[in-house]
Order: sequence, then structure tokens, then C-alpha cells
Amino acid sequence: MKGKTKTRQRIFTILFMFGITFVFISGVSFAYLFTREKVAMNEALFLMRGALIAAGRTVPENPAELKTLYQKTVEEARTSEKREVYFRVKDPQTGDVSGYVFIEKGAGLWGAITLSIGVTPDMNSILGLYFLDQNETPGLGGRITESWFCDQFKGKMGPFTLVPEGTSSKKNEFDAITGATSTSNAVKNIINDTLEKARKILEEDKE
Repeated sequence: MKGKTKTRQRIFTILFMFGITFVFISGVSFAYLFTREKVAMNEALFLMRGALIAAGRTVPENPAELKTLYQKTVEEARTSEKREVYFRVKDPQTGDVSGYVFIEKGAGLWGAITLSIGVTPDMNSILGLYFLDQNETPGLGGRITESWFCDQFKGKMGPFTLVPEGTSSKKNEFDAITGATSTSNAVKNIINDTLEKARKILEEDKE
């Protein structure tokens, strides 16, 4: 009898664990199916916002207006080999190309950093910078998303070098974040690599 009781207890435990697992998996699956369209839409809007900010545009808060502005002024482009994707940004009044946006990913201190960089058609200056993803230390490297850090690149052009926070004066310098030298160097490398790649792509684009 004792053997049968233990067997029943084991079977009950297995069935109970299976039932609990089934309930939780079903709940997660339902939540994913129920929200995936909204999540995808929000991700798309986030990327649109990043491209427009990098292009130096004022971004509407209303999602519908943001989408309309993006569709009116931004178009996806590819290199001849179709390996690189970038974006042409047009003047909404004339239709002329007013800038280009490149999205690039590189290694940060704690993970990948993804940012969008906007440049003028002649590659003489940066239009804007927007961080799409980063996992740097809050209060230190995480400050790369702050307005003062991103805005300091506008009107400048690399290849960039780092200087102590608050001391940049030249067109190829930017302020490092105090206490976050590794992250600042990572950003410098990503931007410089992106600008070098952008020059090659835009030479091809003009041909």
C-alpha cells in the first residue's frame, strides 16, 4: 500500500507541475499574442522618432503626426550590394535631400550601444544624435542619452577626440562623461566608424 501511495503522490506532483507550467505558458503566450501588434507599432514609432531627431527635426508628440512627418520626409535607401541600410531625409517643402541618417551598433561597457546619426549631404557637420539602445551604468555611462551630451555633436564633424567634460572647443572634440571614460570612448569609436562608413556610402549614392 505504501508503494502505491508513493506512486500516486509522484504522479500527482508531476501532473500538478505540468498543470502549473501549462497555465503560465498559456498566460504568457496569450499576452504576447494580444500585445505583439502594439509592441511592434511602438518599436516602429521609436525608430522613426530616432531617425527624425538624428536628422535635426522637431518631433511631434502625437504618434499619428510623427508617422506622417516620417513618411513625408524620410525614405529608406540601400547600397548597391544591399548590405547597408541608411535613410535619406528630404525637405518637406522642396523635396530636396537635406540630410542622411545612419544607424549603427557597437560595443559599450556592459553591452551593445545602438545609435542613429544624422549628417548633412556634404558630410560637413552632424545634424543630430539619438541613442536607440544602451545598457551603460545609470548615472555614469548612462548619461550618454542626456540632451547636453547628444546636442554637443550638432554642427561638429569627426573623426572625434575626447576631452574632459566641459572643455571641448574644437569642431572635432566632444566632452567625455566624468567617471565614464570607457563608455565615452565606446561612443567615440561608434561615431567615428559610422562617419567613415557614411562617407563611402554617400560617395556611391551621388554616383
